[in-house]
Amino acid sequence: MNKQTHLLRQIRTGADVMQQDVAFLLNIDTGNLARYETGKRSPTPEILLMYHILFGVPISELLSPLLKRVKKNFISRSKLLHTQNRSMHTPKSVHSISYIQAVVNDLIQNKLYDI
Repeated sequence: MNKQTHLLRQIRTGADVMQQDVAFLLNIDTGNLARYETGKRSPTPEILLMYHILFGVPISELLSPLLKRVKKNFISRSKLLHTQNRSMHTPKSVHSISYIQAVVNDLIQNKLYDI
């Protein structure tokens, strides 16, 4: 079970709301909601937004596991891009590489999207 799915169940049970009621509000069956809460399925944006609306949980908290994964992939892919484009020295490519590197630096220093 990943942190996000554990969080979904924890939020719902902490508010003492029945799984059937949340499933009804989401217009899904309880089996599907159980799969989201046990990690057998990744929650959709609609699921996360419903938890935000229903339970008042900040979106940043609900998206934290996804954001961490995206940050890691972005940093890794940007390094590959930098290596591939190292030989290009057009003004546009230099600007692009500089811009992306600045974003990576902010991500690494936890200034940007630190959750």
